[in-house]
Amino acid sequence: MMPEILVENVIFVVSTVSELLARPADIAVDESGRSCVVDMMASQVLVVSGQGEHIRTIGEKGSGPREFRNPCTFALASDTLHVADVGNRRPLVETVAGGNPGAGAC
Repeated sequence: MMPEILVENVIFVVSTVSELLARPADIAVDESGRSCVVDMMASQVLVVSGQGEHIRTIGEKGSGPREFRNPCTFALASDTLHVADVGNRRPLVETVAGGNPGAGAC
């Protein structure tokens, strides 16, 4: 038997007709209510406010700094994202608000 889960006060960030997302693969919500969504096809991480407003986009397709070839998942620790980019075989570490706290392991 599956455990019962109660979900309240949900704002839809992702839909099948979303103009912002091509292929969402992972999502997390931080303490302030911001949502972070990794998009494998668009090679980026989308940051959205608790009210559903677009805050910023992290990354783009490529192999340079702050670029992804296949971001598939991430870990969110406080304000820091650790994004696993399997196409480039490396992690990207960046703050949700903006800025790079330095390279590190996922």
